[in-house]
Parts: sequence; structure tokens; C-alpha cells
Amino acid sequence: MFRLSFCVASTLFVMVSAPLHAQGQVNVICSVPVPWCEALAAQFTKETGIKVGLTQKGSGESMAQVAAEKANPKYDVWYAGTGDPHLQAAELGLTEEYKSPMLAELYDWAARQAEQSKFRTDR
Repeated sequence: MFRLSFCVASTLFVMVSAPLHAQGQVNVICSVPVPWCEALAAQFTKETGIKVGLTQKGSGESMAQVAAEKANPKYDVWYAGTGDPHLQAAELGLTEEYKSPMLAELYDWAARQAEQSKFRTDR
């Protein structure tokens, strides 16, 4: 499982593995348009000095990879995507509980999903 402290967009990242960031790079599966991930990655690197490796995949493909790599994860963060795969990953214990300090700012539907997943996703 991942543990990662983000200064940037902490409510948008779902932790999915072991702390690869200790090796000087955070590896991210991006399930939204790449420019969004690139912008967040650039800001994160600027604020932390930690490099970000990005791979773009759809939500379903990302979920399948996270599940397949449960014992030997290759990614630290799964960024965005649709809700159902994130809920499924939470149910399977593939993501780690995280309560963002911005939790109160989520839309009602997103807060319900965070609660439903026991705070293993904050869509």
C-alpha cells in the first residue's frame, strides 16, 4: 500500500501501493486527460523536488493493473478516473485509507463515496 504526503491536489490522488517515492520518483497512473496529470505533476515536482513518472490508462485498465500488481506494485498513485473502479479497488483492499484535510469541501456525492469506501477513495 502507498503512503504519500501531497502538498498539491491531495484530494485527487488515490494511494495504491508501497512508497516508491522514497526512490526519488512517484509513479502515477493517470486516468484523465494527460495535460491534467502533467500540470499536477509539474506543480508537485516544483513544490517537493520529487519527480513524477506518468502513465495514461483508462479507469478499468488501471484497476486491472493495480489488482494484478497487488503483491508487487509498480505505481504509487492512481489519479482520477470513474468512481466504480475506485470503489472496487477499495473493496479489494488495494487502496489505503486517507482523509484529506479538504474532505469537507467535496461535493455531497463525493463525500458519500469517500464514506462508502471507508475513505479509500475520495472521488
